[in-house]
Amino acid sequence: MSWTGKFIKTLAIAVIPVKLFDKGIAYAKKEVKEEFDKVKILLALGGTLFMILIFASVTIALVINYFTGNGFLGFIILTSVYLLAAIILYIVYRKNQNQK
Repeated sequence: MSWTGKFIKTLAIAVIPVKLFDKGIAYAKKEVKEEFDKVKILLALGGTLFMILIFASVTIALVINYFTGNGFLGFIILTSVYLLAAIILYIVYRKNQNQK
């Protein structure tokens, strides 16, 4: 085998891992982009649901205020409900953590 044949063979051996590495990087970039797109959609959905919760909570509190005739009772009742829900979720979370 001539020196050019050996050179080409050596060059091919050096280039193949680089091409595989480049394919791996391209695949990783594609996977990261797909996951980032999912995260963007979930953040947008979560923000929208949060705003719906805020406006629904204010509406419910104002309706309770209207029916009770008190300007603050609806907000106090709704805050108490949310506080109770948060305490229950925390207790459930702690029980799940202790079981693991």
